[in-house]
Amino acid sequence: SMLRCEQMHSMLLQKPNIIAGDLNAFPSSAAIKLATQGYVHSSHEDLAQYNKLNDNDSYAPTSEIKLSSAYDLSSFTDASPSSSPSSSALYYTHVEAHFRATLDYILIDDNIFETAATLPVPNLADMLPNSNDGFPTLDYPSDHILLAADLRIKG
Repeated sequence: SMLRCEQMHSMLLQKPNIIAGDLNAFPSSAAIKLATQGYVHSSHEDLAQYNKLNDNDSYAPTSEIKLSSAYDLSSFTDASPSSSPSSSALYYTHVEAHFRATLDYILIDDNIFETAATLPVPNLADMLPNSNDGFPTLDYPSDHILLAADLRIKG
């Protein structure tokens, strides 16, 4: 959403080395595109409505900072797993009975850090034998899957 994009832009102005947590933003969102690419085109769906309402077609935030994900963001979509994900690919990070999405991230400045290892993302079928279930459960007490990364300082 536009609000998430503005929040991300504000965070990036602080020149962070790491942003991690529940960002409530899909991988294709303007907020994540801004964080990982350094810009968002004004035609992005998260910005288009704002631009239309404000008779503006040019709001397109940019950032000097481009962060990389400690996890592989290239092999999954907003709400469904890739058919053949890599071992570090995220399937979902937030799982409810009727809503599953990737909303959680570990974003790093890869000029400073390199990812040494990431906690494997558990198989959803193993965690939720009934595919109509969601979190939390007795075994998984949060509605988000734990993400963790070992980072090394470069140099």
